[in-house]
Amino acid sequence: MQYYLQVLNLSSQALAPKSGLQGLPRRERARLLRRGEIIDAGRHVFARKGYTSTTLDDVADAAEMAKATLYSYFDNKESLFESVLEDSFSTMKAIGREALAGDGTFEERIRMLIAALLDFFFRNPSSLRLMMSESHQLRGRNPMLHLMPQLLNLMAAEIAIEQQRGHIIPNADPLDLAGILINTMYGRVMSRIYGTIRASMEPGARSVSDECVADAFREMTDEKVEERVMGATELIFTVFFSGIRAVKS
Repeated sequence: MQYYLQVLNLSSQALAPKSGLQGLPRRERARLLRRGEIIDAGRHVFARKGYTSTTLDDVADAAEMAKATLYSYFDNKESLFESVLEDSFSTMKAIGREALAGDGTFEERIRMLIAALLDFFFRNPSSLRLMMSESHQLRGRNPMLHLMPQLLNLMAAEIAIEQQRGHIIPNADPLDLAGILINTMYGRVMSRIYGTIRASMEPGARSVSDECVADAFREMTDEKVEERVMGATELIFTVFFSGIRAVKS
C-alpha cells in the first residue's frame, strides 16, 4: 500500500496545476487556469466524439463558455487538439522525469516509472484514447513526434548508465531498450482494452461500434484500478528484466 501511495503522489504532482503559476499576476494565473479548463473540456469531447466529429461549439458547451471566449485562447479546432495532446504527452514526460530522478536503485526507479505511467493511463482513459487512436489526425504537428522521443531519451540515459556499469547487455542500443519498455506498457494497456471489447461483443459479431470502444476505455478506471496497475507493473517489470521463460528449479 505504501508503494502505491508513492505512485499516486508522483502522478498527482504531474497532473496538478503547474507550479509555474505561483508568483504570476492574478490575471495571468486566471487566464492559464481558464486555458486549462478548455483543454480538459476538449479532451473529454474529442475522446467521446472523435476529432473529425467534434466542433468548437461542442467544446464551448462542455467548458460552459461562449464560443468567442474559446477563440481568444485557440485559433481553431486543430490548435486546441494539438494542445490537448501536448498536455497529455507533457504529463507523461513529467512522470518519467520524476520517477527516474527519485531515490532507490535503477530497478526500483524503473518499477516506479512503470507503475506511475500505468496509473496515468488507467486513470485518464480520455487521454489514452486520443493518444492511441486520434493523434494521427495532426500528422506532422502531432506532439508525440517531439515529446515521446524526449521521454525515451530520459529512459535511455538511465539505461546507458547501468549498461556502462556492466549490469545490462552491452550489445543493445539504450534507446531501443527504452522503446521496448514503453511499447510493453502500451501493449499491456491495449490487451486490457481488447479484452473488454471482446467480452462485450455478441457471438459471431464482425464489427465493433464506436460506443463499445469508448466504453472499453472508460472501464479502465474502476474500483480495481490499484490492483490492475500493480499487477501490470510486476508483469512488465519481470518481462523486461527477466523475460518470459520460466526458471526451472
